[in-house]
Amino acid sequence: MVTFFIEGLKHLYQVGTVFPSSPWFARAMTQSVRRDRSPKRILEIGPGTGGMTRLLLSSLNDGDEFHIVERNPVFCRHLETRLLHRFRAAHPDVRVYLYCRSIETAPIRGQFDFIICSLPFRAFSPRVVRLIFDKLVALMADNSELTYMEYARVRSMKSPFVRRSRRWELCRIDAFCRSLQRRYNGSRTFVVLNILPSVAVRLISSRQRRAASRPQRRLCEQTAAEALRVPRQRNQRSKPRVTGSGFITESRCRLPYGAANQLIGGLPTPSAPGSSCAR
Repeated sequence: MVTFFIEGLKHLYQVGTVFPSSPWFARAMTQSVRRDRSPKRILEIGPGTGGMTRLLLSSLNDGDEFHIVERNPVFCRHLETRLLHRFRAAHPDVRVYLYCRSIETAPIRGQFDFIICSLPFRAFSPRVVRLIFDKLVALMADNSELTYMEYARVRSMKSPFVRRSRRWELCRIDAFCRSLQRRYNGSRTFVVLNILPSVAVRLISSRQRRAASRPQRRLCEQTAAEALRVPRQRNQRSKPRVTGSGFITESRCRLPYGAANQLIGGLPTPSAPGSSCAR
């Protein structure tokens, strides 16, 4: 907790907060991984001091592969000494790799069944957000899952205190993230029991679903300003469901993919292992 607070103050742009995620939010972010007992490859980006990493390590079986990307060297030393060194000694058949690099430059190869990303996307520029998601989508295997976090209502809270150009960037990032949720069958889990109420967003990669859709995406004829004024569609599901663990689960797909695609650019289709798009 103290380590996270100090590093959060020093590098607020990179970390995005001075408080680590609560145990309830960590469970919401990792629940799909913990339920899966089949052989798997897992990638975690931005673990901080390891609140979610502990849960992911407990879900690993012999033969699994776990890659961790953290650019902060203080957090990397903390992870290695407090968690990974002991885990490797107790589980020699599980391969665990730690990269002290940013996700854009980390030498990661192949594709992953689960990707857990704790980066503060609303603190970045739209260009950086797209570069990161380009990399993450390229690393997704077929029928894989990408889970990333959002702080609830962050745009509303930031808007009165930032310049107009930054408000416009936050709108572009929101539109882009909604387009991802539409394209990849996104679902959202809202967790109140966190220092800042947060949302775990899940994206599912499924080639079967995309192959059944139109071969070519319809190009949106609206301008970037018009795309932001597209009226929101009402959720077709019932009201949000409150579970016993304090989570509120819902699905939202409110902005056509083409509209947000004009704002920030398209994404590649997840590639098969060994193809030229795999990184």
